[in-house]
Amino acid sequence: MRDLVLGLSLYHDSSAALVSLEGDSLACMTEERFSNIKHDGGYPSACIREILALADRHQWGRVRYVAFNYAPILILEEKLFSWLDSALPAEAATVLKTAICEVAPHATVCRPMMYPFTYLAALCDRLGMDEDVKEETLRRIRWNLNRYFQLADVEKYLVSQFPDAEVIGVRHHDCHAASAFYPSGFDQAAILTIDGHGEFETISLAEGSAQGIRRLGNTVWPHSLGLLYRNFTEFLGFGWLGDEYKVMGMSAYGTPRYADLFAGLGAVDHNGALHLTFDDLLIRQEMPYCPGEFWPGISRKFKRLLGGARVPGTPFEPRHFDIACSLQRFIEGIGVQLAQNLRARLPSEVDALCISGGVGLNGLMNQRIYQQAGFKHIFVQPASGDDGTALGAALHIAAEKGRCRPGRRLEHVFLGPDYGPDELLASMRALGLTWDEPEDIAWTVAQHLAAGKVVARFEGRSEFGPRALGHRSIMASPLHAEMKDILNARIKHREMFRPFAPACLAEFVNEYFDVADRSEFMLLICPVKPDKRDRIPAVVHVDGTARVQSVRQDANPGMYAIIKAFQGLTGIPVIMNTSFNVNGETIVETPQDALECFLYTDIDYLAIEGFLISKKQNIAQRIDLPADQFLQRRKGRYIQHYWSHELYKRLDTYIPGHLETDWEQERLRRDDDAARRMVAAALSRGWQNVCIAGAGVIGHAVLTYAHRHGLTVGMFSDANAKPGQSVTGVPVLSLSQALDAGARRFIIAANQFEDDIFAAITTQAADHGVLVETIGMVDVML
Repeated sequence: MRDLVLGLSLYHDSSAALVSLEGDSLACMTEERFSNIKHDGGYPSACIREILALADRHQWGRVRYVAFNYAPILILEEKLFSWLDSALPAEAATVLKTAICEVAPHATVCRPMMYPFTYLAALCDRLGMDEDVKEETLRRIRWNLNRYFQLADVEKYLVSQFPDAEVIGVRHHDCHAASAFYPSGFDQAAILTIDGHGEFETISLAEGSAQGIRRLGNTVWPHSLGLLYRNFTEFLGFGWLGDEYKVMGMSAYGTPRYADLFAGLGAVDHNGALHLTFDDLLIRQEMPYCPGEFWPGISRKFKRLLGGARVPGTPFEPRHFDIACSLQRFIEGIGVQLAQNLRARLPSEVDALCISGGVGLNGLMNQRIYQQAGFKHIFVQPASGDDGTALGAALHIAAEKGRCRPGRRLEHVFLGPDYGPDELLASMRALGLTWDEPEDIAWTVAQHLAAGKVVARFEGRSEFGPRALGHRSIMASPLHAEMKDILNARIKHREMFRPFAPACLAEFVNEYFDVADRSEFMLLICPVKPDKRDRIPAVVHVDGTARVQSVRQDANPGMYAIIKAFQGLTGIPVIMNTSFNVNGETIVETPQDALECFLYTDIDYLAIEGFLISKKQNIAQRIDLPADQFLQRRKGRYIQHYWSHELYKRLDTYIPGHLETDWEQERLRRDDDAARRMVAAALSRGWQNVCIAGAGVIGHAVLTYAHRHGLTVGMFSDANAKPGQSVTGVPVLSLSQALDAGARRFIIAANQFEDDIFAAITTQAADHGVLVETIGMVDVML
């Protein structure tokens, strides 16, 4: 029986992949396709179950190795121990590292009043540490040990679930590198990985060859391009995880008027390491409730220079598009610098580059790298985010333990579950649908597209990665510019600045697009040839670019046949292709998902396998529900179908309760510490009377320390102030009332909304014609 490797991604974008020891990719799936939770970070129980079922049905072999996308020991060796070496005398650091290595295998949680925390705290006392040094040392030990225990517990759990397999944790960036190199088709290549962070790395440079993957250099926290982009994504009013592509899309509508500001944020040194510049624009900011985990934060000054953060749900202003454009230019420039460094360090015969990591989904950056870095060929992993690390972990072990060697190209990513005709027909009948079975469904679909209709397509196994490439797609004609607005308004319900992608017959790609390498996975954003832009206006972005998909007959025959037929009718070998889902929903996975999405939207036709379903003929079956209820149907099905204790295992709760408790304790400790420091800062400035902005938990803590140290609190100001409200006798007023009452010195007692409060104080103070001073958490916690 053939030995197989099961790879797992466990964090956000949880996923699973199955490969042979020869490196054949047999199945790859993401949990979000089943759960309908974008970037789902739960245990990938559905993925594992479906993959094992496929392996059994097709008799692929047995799981000999289970690989997951983190190496637990690196949390200690590369993060905690490096900090101990830098912060403590050599002898103290050595004693503590030795003690940690001794206790780590015999403990499950590091919590105050419990072993091993009590033992390590006593050891710090024996080493004669000052109280402040001890406190900082213990908080870092506690956090990193718990993170280590968390991953080690994952490893133990997998051992229990796969008793006949060897379970191996793989360095996160090694997973990314393997996922890009081994499926690239190159015998030898440079490898560039850029993401938010792994165990400690944020960027890695490597060379791949028949001898394996050789690491050449890296960048570590807090110098993270991915986290920088992510924080600006939130600054522009989007979600913190996964909305970066929206910023990339809106960048085309702006001008780089802030480019000089962004240009000073960092550069790549001669070793290929990114160094962000932490000064008055970027701050080295500790991540909330994660001791010792730092990221590039946006300073208050930088926010003011950019006009303040956009509140989610409010209209976009021209400056928002200019910020996106300036940020995007900076990201592209750093990507080019990193790739050029790799080019300079490798022999000329290494003329190919592989890219992976979440930032690898930035198609504009990839295109600039391809044009400017000096490589002749480029391959970007289709699932560049953490979902792809499941495949990378499996391929890394297949190369180490088996016969996986470079040179084999990943021809397609249709690696999801397969669904038989019985399941499909049962779903159609259960919904009371009528349908046709055209003799030539590709020709029929093309006719509807040419007539201006919108057609969804469901065929075979689903795509692995974030892009719909024809098996779970919504298609339309690119011939009329208004089709973009029709899809956005009638079906996708998303921002107007987000473009739609063209799918083009491979043999015509170079005739329509300025792209010189294979682009079958929509990961290069290239210029549309000027003489073709008027012919396919619906898929040309405002800057004249497109995220093109090259469609080959051998790799994607059904999609190819539709585009070929469309060309026969219109003379254009291009159609519009977008993911088969509505806003807020992940891409459909099962036949029932597809049927329900079709019935919920204004899609005209659904081509599902060999069947064609018309909306007009099934109008009585239309689903008319509020959006949240519609999305919940699919989530409910997931819970019902995959019910098990594993379904409720998330990476942050593998050790029952301890991590959430630690986060809460750390939050309370941090808030209390901030209150103490803000009061001390006020006294050091000679303040005698203050107004506390924010009457919540932190405000109460500030009041306590103020009373203790003789600082008078005359009033609170709070956005939710009610008439006659007070906190232990101190009146709570609106900000305007507080300014009228003479408040001029404010302690901002907030965390998440500190910048909004600061902006409100300065704006209203200007309206009142008075000068004010403020102290906030960001001022004292750096």
